[in-house]
Amino acid sequence: MDGFRRLEALGLDRKWLLEEERAIHFPTTNTGARRRVIGAAAVEGLRAQPDTGSQYFSPADWGDGTSSAWFACSTESAGTLVSKM
Repeated sequence: MDGFRRLEALGLDRKWLLEEERAIHFPTTNTGARRRVIGAAAVEGLRAQPDTGSQYFSPADWGDGTSSAWFACSTESAGTLVSKM
């Protein structure tokens, strides 16, 4: 899913996916409600995520929030990239 901020992608609520429109509906942003069109492959990828009972596609390992694993991985990768420059 291109064009999403990291925390937008991690915090995707399952009810925000509009499969027929191939879009994500963000009910609140800094500029109000927004829709972002996504490709069919992204819709299929989201639908393929296991339903763990959480409202999020990327639930936290504990608690009711979203996952921080992606953030940890991306931060480590960014550090590695910077050190190679």
